[in-house]
Amino acid sequence: MNTERQHEQIVAERAAQLLTDVQSGGVRERTALMRWIKQSPLHVREMLVATAWEKLLNALDIDRKYNVDELIDKSRRTVTPISERRDIDFDLAAARAPVESTSIAAANPIDTAPAIEAVAPHTHKSKRWIGYAAAASIFFVMALVGWTGFMSGAAPVVQYQTAIGEQRTVSLEDGSVVFLNTQSQVRVAFSGEARDVYLLGQGIFNVAHDASRPFRVHVEHGQVQAIGTQFDVNCRRDRTDIAVIDGLVRVISDGAGATSQANLPAGKAMAITNSGELTSAEDIDVADVTAWRHRRLVFKGHTLIEIAAEFNRYNKAPQIRVEGEALQSKRYSGTFDADDPQSFLDYLAQDHQLTFERNGDEFVVIRMRSSYAVAAPAK
Repeated sequence: MNTERQHEQIVAERAAQLLTDVQSGGVRERTALMRWIKQSPLHVREMLVATAWEKLLNALDIDRKYNVDELIDKSRRTVTPISERRDIDFDLAAARAPVESTSIAAANPIDTAPAIEAVAPHTHKSKRWIGYAAAASIFFVMALVGWTGFMSGAAPVVQYQTAIGEQRTVSLEDGSVVFLNTQSQVRVAFSGEARDVYLLGQGIFNVAHDASRPFRVHVEHGQVQAIGTQFDVNCRRDRTDIAVIDGLVRVISDGAGATSQANLPAGKAMAITNSGELTSAEDIDVADVTAWRHRRLVFKGHTLIEIAAEFNRYNKAPQIRVEGEALQSKRYSGTFDADDPQSFLDYLAQDHQLTFERNGDEFVVIRMRSSYAVAAPAK
């Protein structure tokens, strides 16, 4: 295999890997891809070859809001097909070099659209080809950062997420602020008519007032609409908890065959169950609700399963696993440092009904001692 063909193969493999990263990643991965595309027209060609337009746009359009056939037709009217180039100087070292990836606070399609630099000899043919490559790459990047929505009159989508133990403060374009808890994700879609946010995990929303554009937080079985307020939303395994810190929100559930809603004032909390029902409003301690922002976990009669899940969100090691039906109803109360699961394990060690098994720093298994397993679970 000659040097030129070897280079093309390396670039093609890199294009396929970046495309996979983008489809399963977020802003960081899209930024890395855009940086890579603008390095060479060859990068553009191999990225376009790496996938069919229909498959790519379907992957980007998660909610299937856009007509893929119409988008493909627009791309054909905008982009001239790229013919193969054989007179480009190749740099194998540069092709193998990793792409720099940088986390950015917000993705602005205009600011991040790549400017293709000429790398081929200055012939009329090469200049024309580079122009085609530039047009194709710009359209490709527009699709990645949400300009398919722009062409269809919909809102561009920006995504933010946090890893295990990470917390993040996100300032939105309308002046609202999201305090995103660990292992959480929000997709933000603002338009001239509404401000929609799609949440997985937990976040506190401090919403800027804008009577003309409702601010709605969408969760699995409903939504929370702000009425000039600050509130916490926590998506759990069996329900979504909503607690209002200041102001007023409207909680709307999407139950099977019916929709219910309720206004929730400051100092109150309720939940949307996985069946789409709204629970009764209850009083809250605002300091307890916001304690996670200071990396404190407050438990009041929580099950051992719930407590272990919370610590596991903040810590890669040790992960805590609870085994046995006898422990399902066991409940505990207390306030703990989210970054110190060992303090909670030390606390549990005082309960002589429990036994522990540690596997290095990876995880701790908690079980009921056999002598207590048939007894009624302690409260």
